[in-house]
Amino acid sequence: MTKRYDTYKDSGVQWLGEIPGHWKTMRSKFLLRLQTNSSKRPNKIGLENIEGFTGRYLSTDSTFEGDGVDFDKGDIVYGKLRPYLCKVWLAEFDGNAVGDFYVYRTSEEYFNEYAKYFMMSNLFTDICNASTYGAKMPRVSSQFIQSLQIPLPPLSEQHSIVSYLDDKCVKIDKMLEGKQKQIELLAEMKQRIIADAVTRGLNPDVKMKTTNIPWLPEIPEHWGEQRMASLFSGDIEVNKDFEFKKAFKFNYGQLVPKNEIGDPEEYREVYVKYSKIKQGDILVNGLNLNYDFISQRVACAPSEGIITSAYVVCRPREGVNYDYYTFLFKSMDSMKLFHGMGTGIRLTLSFKEMKKQILPIPPKEEQRAIVSYITEKTTKIDTLAAKLQQEIESIKEYKQRLISDVVTGQIKVC
Repeated sequence: MTKRYDTYKDSGVQWLGEIPGHWKTMRSKFLLRLQTNSSKRPNKIGLENIEGFTGRYLSTDSTFEGDGVDFDKGDIVYGKLRPYLCKVWLAEFDGNAVGDFYVYRTSEEYFNEYAKYFMMSNLFTDICNASTYGAKMPRVSSQFIQSLQIPLPPLSEQHSIVSYLDDKCVKIDKMLEGKQKQIELLAEMKQRIIADAVTRGLNPDVKMKTTNIPWLPEIPEHWGEQRMASLFSGDIEVNKDFEFKKAFKFNYGQLVPKNEIGDPEEYREVYVKYSKIKQGDILVNGLNLNYDFISQRVACAPSEGIITSAYVVCRPREGVNYDYYTFLFKSMDSMKLFHGMGTGIRLTLSFKEMKKQILPIPPKEEQRAIVSYITEKTTKIDTLAAKLQQEIESIKEYKQRLISDVVTGQIKVC
């Protein structure tokens, strides 16, 4: 049963509500002191270094230009850009926060670890998010944050709250990691099913033969091989007449509509340069292959429309089973084969390079059988993964509610 404090009082702050009777409120600027000093410190961090909602620092290979704000170990680094992302980090080393960060140093009466949890709470995140300005890159101002009246428990209780939340959050995070690992294992299983089916077929006892394909040593003896140019065309029209006024974008291996806001004419100047696509076109995100951390670069167009010309559009020639080749390209993507086809400093892929590749050609009836098999198997895997993801989201919501309730005194922990 949840424990409550003996008495509560109105905090006088609408978004905060009631707090324990012996707690105080104080304006944030007296507890969170904004740091503005900048130097040439080598340890630079950007938004991608901070994981949202967890308060964890992520080491990346990215480099960040320019000088931001210095932080010392123990300072709170807060992502001011899109505060709903909840990027809050208690600095574990000295460094320089480049880009969209505020750096706060807590006063003696405000325990920095308690402050971190409070800034991770739903209440603080929601009030900051509601105050943002800027349509394209909404951000919260430090003046707003420092104007807020925030709760101030006795220092000893702040320490007790932190100890309680540390223990609870470690257990919750382990549970989340376990479920995330299950999703990753399902993704690996899905990749294996696709890779085996599109390169070896469905008969485990089939006789194999060597190939002229560098990345595929052998294929079933009755399969053929052809250059990609004989299967796909790269001759794509541009949307110069503004025929299509809504565009697609990549989203984890699928094409989804972009969220256009406002009058379509506002997009004319950009969209007249986009590529027209047809249902069944296979698209490959060939940009910056050297920054490919997650393989989700292949998608099949669900309908006609447009997409930025930066993406490679492979249009299947008449009679080509685009479902089979979508699966084949997704398998090639998971094996990072597109990396070797990219050119330039940023390893950018083009149809000119892709069309040289030799691809396996199963008989058409077998292609259809392979597509049916993969669809059946992967649909079950996707269903399991979606269920796990729902469980993860529910656990995350519980964690955020717990943090909010504890740091505002709705639950007594000492």
